Amino acid sequence: MNPNAGAAVGIELGRRRISISVTGFDGSPVTNELREISSSLGLETKVELAADMIRQLIDAGRIKPEAIIGTGIGIASRHANPSSLSDGAERQLDPQGVTLDPLRSVLPGPLLWDNNIRLAAMAYGRDSEDLLYVVLSAGVSSAIVTNGTLLRGGNGIAGELGHISVDFGGPQCWCGRHGCLESFINEANVLAEAAHRGQSFPSIAALAEAAADGNGIALSIVDWAGEMLARAMVGATVLLDPSRVVIAGELSQFGEPLLTPVRRAIAEQRLDLGPRVIDFGVAPFAPTAGSDGAAHMALSRWARTPAS
Repeated sequence: MNPNAGAAVGIELGRRRISISVTGFDGSPVTNELREISSSLGLETKVELAADMIRQLIDAGRIKPEAIIGTGIGIASRHANPSSLSDGAERQLDPQGVTLDPLRSVLPGPLLWDNNIRLAAMAYGRDSEDLLYVVLSAGVSSAIVTNGTLLRGGNGIAGELGHISVDFGGPQCWCGRHGCLESFINEANVLAEAAHRGQSFPSIAALAEAAADGNGIALSIVDWAGEMLARAMVGATVLLDPSRVVIAGELSQFGEPLLTPVRRAIAEQRLDLGPRVIDFGVAPFAPTAGSDGAAHMALSRWARTPAS
């Protein structure tokens, strides 16, 4: 059987990258493409760049339009209206102020879009579990998958873990609150904190490598980031009661040491409400996770059920 016959396309329009994944009907990867971009680009420009990348993949024979059953698009910092989540009898509402028509013009079939982190979680969620998927990158985001279904909330913005305050006296966040988790352990601030403590690192990967080699400043940064994460995770795990937590994004390169403060904080909390088992893990850093999950979501939507 040819997995190209009935494939889905996933596109991530991230803060600093555009990625495209094509997934066969059996869930196997067909092809992917990644382009790093400036974080200053607007969404309209990202849509045009992604459409151009799709055209190039079609011209190269890596995407066969006639085989595509649907497309999923993950968009950074945007959340779909819960009442309009995919093309069907009516077209899904586009992100406010931006049209997705350039992508519709190059890819036949229906389309869906949602927050990129939320769709990335679909690459990790299993049908029989409650997953909390947390991405530590240029910002901090999360998604909740329950029995294979995304939790979106009444207004479509469920999962903004980065805007839980971990220090009410902390710096003001762009959201207007003070001490948000994202204000502390976004990628740029983690590198700035390391420099403040006496050593600069060119990237999170370099910092993670130094920590693995036993560098004292790097180890202190990993522990500090883990402590900040633990403050938010204690409340999140009580509220959501996940059976599994997956930490992803650039900071996932810190590996298991990042989770040590989190595990300790959870163990110290004694609710006496019954047994509680949470499987914590760090996902390997995968820059195409957003487009992989978007393709998986499109496949789940249109390979299992016909468009309505």
